[in-house]
Amino acid sequence: MIKTLRLRMALLTGALAAAVTLLFGAYLYFTLRIQLLNALDDALRASATQFMGMLEQEDGRLGFAQGDLVAQRSTPREDVIRLVAPDGRILDQIGAVDAPVLASTLQPEGGVYTYVVAGDATQSTGEATGDVQQIAGETLRLLSWPVRLHGQTVAYLQVGRSLESVEEALNALLFLLLVGAPFMLGAGIGGGYWLAGRTLAPIDAIRRKAAEISAQDLSQRLALNLPDDEVGRLARTFDEMLARLDDAFQRQRRFVSDASHELRTPLTIVMGEIEVALAQPRAPEAYVQTLSSVYDEVERMRRLTNDLLLLARSDSGRLQLTRTKLDLSELIASLCEQMEPRIGEAGIDLRLDLTSPLWVEADFDRLLQLFSNLLDNAIVYAPGSPLTIKTLIQDENAVAVIADAGPGIPPEHLPHIFDRFYRADPARSSDNSGLGLSIAFEIARAHGGDLQVQSAPGQGATFILYLPRTQKA
Repeated sequence: MIKTLRLRMALLTGALAAAVTLLFGAYLYFTLRIQLLNALDDALRASATQFMGMLEQEDGRLGFAQGDLVAQRSTPREDVIRLVAPDGRILDQIGAVDAPVLASTLQPEGGVYTYVVAGDATQSTGEATGDVQQIAGETLRLLSWPVRLHGQTVAYLQVGRSLESVEEALNALLFLLLVGAPFMLGAGIGGGYWLAGRTLAPIDAIRRKAAEISAQDLSQRLALNLPDDEVGRLARTFDEMLARLDDAFQRQRRFVSDASHELRTPLTIVMGEIEVALAQPRAPEAYVQTLSSVYDEVERMRRLTNDLLLLARSDSGRLQLTRTKLDLSELIASLCEQMEPRIGEAGIDLRLDLTSPLWVEADFDRLLQLFSNLLDNAIVYAPGSPLTIKTLIQDENAVAVIADAGPGIPPEHLPHIFDRFYRADPARSSDNSGLGLSIAFEIARAHGGDLQVQSAPGQGATFILYLPRTQKA
């Protein structure tokens, strides 16, 4: 089995060269054959026209005129010039070729025939086909031309010439083709091997460079200075893929590190509480207080693991949604009413400007989680400031805008605001895991929508949710 692509390409090139040579040789051979036969037929017709003018009838006998015609007698076994009666008798003849008269050549419409003479057998082929059937003897090309007097065919003028010269020319061509075919095949394979080597050299360079890149260091790039062709675009696409993989690996590492850190903190607190409780006997109230603290930390871990599970399902495309037609404005109003105590504690002045009804086809619980996370973010980062929530229709989208008047988000943090475990200001809240906005963003995408943020330092932050709008049920 051929294992190298270069050798396979070379052999395929050689096979293609052989096929082209074969087809071209066949085309050249049969084209030359037809042209030679056509030239011979034209020469026979010219001769027949000449000899037709030299016929004379003397004492009721039709024959060739004597005199200068004798000088035109052909060399024996080369040309046939004769006058044949309709019954096959030879009335007159010039030349010494012993060519029998075949009944098939005595047709009222005349024609051109090819047959073999002076052998053990004689066979004629069809008119003007040019097909030669080689049997014993010499092949003759014969033109049979009817001679008519008073509307009746009284004889046939037959002019023939040996096909030996035609066959010699064709055999010489066939010999050259057969001798040249191996050279063409060798040139095709050799040239294909050389061209394949030049073509595959950049690909081999890509292979060597790719072999040097490992999962531990995806920062390397091929960085090959290749032209803008298929191989060059392949190399650049490979570099772009490496950049995406490097970014994904970096985010994955940060995600695992941050998740471990977030889980380690409550576990450390739980272990500390339990160790203190077991250090010495305590009153029942102390144990209740310890269990209550442990319960809070376990609940925190439960929420964190649920958030991580949701993000993992979103990454794998398995975030299941139970879609129903609902009024987005009504959902927001209901959620704000439930969170009113927390909003009041944060000193937030809530202002609603809702367009109702605003129908969307979405998962009620997931959208509730999305807006809860956005409101939690405002409570944590913009306490004591006005918070405006409005809904509107924009083209085919239902749009919800949540705008606070807090300190805003610095420009360097905006590109990462939806990254997991990312906090623009970690000191603002130790209870915030940094997953709320990431989950809101993934929920929006799962619904075929988008979540965007606009902010500037000192000008608050505005989150804009786009969801495909639907008609009322």
